[in-house]
Amino acid sequence: MENQPVFENMTKMQALKKDLLALRAKEPHMHAVVFTQHTMTHTAVTTMINEMGITTYELKSGVTAKKRHQQIQDFQARQAAAKVMISTLKVGNCGITLTAATRVYLMEPFIDPAHEVQAAGRIHRLGQLKEVLVKRFCFRKSFDEAVCDLHRKIKKGEVSVENGALPGSAVREMLKM
Repeated sequence: MENQPVFENMTKMQALKKDLLALRAKEPHMHAVVFTQHTMTHTAVTTMINEMGITTYELKSGVTAKKRHQQIQDFQARQAAAKVMISTLKVGNCGITLTAATRVYLMEPFIDPAHEVQAAGRIHRLGQLKEVLVKRFCFRKSFDEAVCDLHRKIKKGEVSVENGALPGSAVREMLKM
């Protein structure tokens, strides 16, 4: 997973838009997946991408199983159109295959890095024929940075997640940001 450099004077939304436009210029029929954690971010991303003229599909809580299946099937169809699947991490991190995508965007770092790995794994599955790039947006001097630092400590073995919970010391360290 790649930590993206901070774009000075650029929001995550602007950075996402810039990257999607560059990807679509390079691959006019590109397929990408954007994972969000918050409903507000999900709505803003969907609105922005629709305004860009790119077909969007949404996976979020409240979507019926039938509609969810149809959205995935339509996204996976290799038609001559740019498509973006926008999904919340909790809804889209398991039980789906999105191998039509070549780019994954993680808009907000999730406290437990396993959720991010599992979400990105929806694209890295049997049947994936292309190289996939995962971009994680993480801005300096923010809660995002504290979460990314926590991920590094977990990876190094300095902090362990047990039964889905962080030790109190890790939580206190994150709250200092």
